[in-house]
Amino acid sequence: MSDEEALSHWEDLHNHVVTQTAQTFVTSFLIRCVRANTEHVSQTILSSVAPLDTARLLPRYKHSSKLETYLQTVEGVTHSFLAAAPYRMPGQETEGFVIFYSPSFDLDGEDASNKLLATHTALKDISVKMITLPPQLIVPIPVNQMEKTTLEKLSRARLLTLFKQGGLAKHIARAEELIGEARGATFVAPSTNSEKALASIYAGIFNLDEGEVSASDNFFELGGTSIDVI
Repeated sequence: MSDEEALSHWEDLHNHVVTQTAQTFVTSFLIRCVRANTEHVSQTILSSVAPLDTARLLPRYKHSSKLETYLQTVEGVTHSFLAAAPYRMPGQETEGFVIFYSPSFDLDGEDASNKLLATHTALKDISVKMITLPPQLIVPIPVNQMEKTTLEKLSRARLLTLFKQGGLAKHIARAEELIGEARGATFVAPSTNSEKALASIYAGIFNLDEGEVSASDNFFELGGTSIDVI
């Protein structure tokens, strides 16, 4: 990709992010409405008060080729070996998405843990900026194990099937191991009451053990969004 093409892509991304500000505001307002409705229903015996259908109000992932285009510009991603597929995690009210991709570096190579953490952080950051949703999971698959169709395209359906059947478990486990190594190198145990309180909150939001949360962790780098703060 030439410098002019790269500049054009990032200018387009900036414009897109600016327009997303309004969407984020509206989404946060709807979430407040949902919570107010839920609280009201729980405190009243009036059968005429109908609960809101949260699945129709809260943000959900819709396939975006533009999002995939920008995600493929991230350093550490092999070009044309990335797919974002819709998926609803167990217990989730709305549909999110999973990113499958092939790293451009050897997962068993030198400094692989830091490279993987940087790549995943960038993928989350772009996702949040473009569609206000972080991926629910990012699965790195070595390029020689990433199958393509006869048309030289990735099959999202095939990847999702493998994922649901546990066929990608070893890749997920390896990613968790490497990212754990990268985070462990800079891990700072929470010591003050404020740090411990934040660690407890982060653990609840991101489904982590409190012992996994570092005092130096960044809320947004962990995958949080402004909507999660509400």
